Amino acid sequence: MAKLTDSKGKTVVLSVETENEQFENTVSTHPVENGSPITDHSQMESKTFEFSGKIIGKSQAEVDDKYMQLLNWSQGSTLLQFRGAIRHNGMLISHLEKTYDDGGFQNAVKFNISLTAVYTVNVYWAKAKNSGKKQAKAPSSGVY
Repeated sequence: MAKLTDSKGKTVVLSVETENEQFENTVSTHPVENGSPITDHSQMESKTFEFSGKIIGKSQAEVDDKYMQLLNWSQGSTLLQFRGAIRHNGMLISHLEKTYDDGGFQNAVKFNISLTAVYTVNVYWAKAKNSGKKQAKAPSSGVY
């Protein structure tokens, strides 16, 4: 079992069967006339987490409500907290799908979800002070 929770405390409990954590780097390459391409740096991409399992409820309406909450979080770009074997805060839903294998299940639906770790920054803004009217400077005694 795993839980996804938003900042307002709304929680969706999932029956997760697989949890995967993925790291990627973008490695730059530059071709040269002879020999192998030159690589001079890499840039880390956001962590991605993939989960699959079942959304289970006491009724099909409860299953549908849980899926709709996931869909709303996805479309609203809501930051989530995941608690399962993997524990992480500040994640967005980047992929969500449900499947009906073997004709579906009673009061359950299979799902696949990808979450992307988001690192937010605080931007501070200070209002500029008006220091008075700007005055033109007299030209220097140079030759024009």
